[in-house]
Amino acid sequence: MADLGHARRPLARFPGGSHPGSLALPRLEEVLEAAAASGEARHVYVTGGSLLGPEQESDRYGPVVAACRRAVGDRLTATCGLDAVDKVYSERLRDAGADSCCYNMETWDAETFRAALPGKARYVGWERWIAGLVDAVDVVGWGTGGFGFCSRDREAAAGTGNRGR
Repeated sequence: MADLGHARRPLARFPGGSHPGSLALPRLEEVLEAAAASGEARHVYVTGGSLLGPEQESDRYGPVVAACRRAVGDRLTATCGLDAVDKVYSERLRDAGADSCCYNMETWDAETFRAALPGKARYVGWERWIAGLVDAVDVVGWGTGGFGFCSRDREAAAGTGNRGR
């Protein structure tokens, strides 16, 4: 998405396969160059939904991160907001130009993770997710990794969580 003082709108769609379409990356670079030149942007956050495995995450978002880095140089911070990936894939994203990562875990509790996020539980798994978060610290450095959580609504929908607090 791009929001340069205008309504948010998708820059491009990535049809089919694992890799961005041929028109998407040049357009992304054009928009990010303008954002960096404006002096108002400070951060690029790359996200786009969950894929079925860590290698697919790396394959799809690596070229996007590289395009972001080409466009903004060292003027902006680039963060990958993806599913947790194995250390080798975090390294690939870092090498493509990511400064930091935010592997969106959604919930800390393993039972809630399995109940509320059956796809993530099946294709990645809670234990692997934790390992990916820990490994990311080794790859991008202390203080440059993070994770996102959802509100209690997801826990309530799964029938788990601590609703009394």
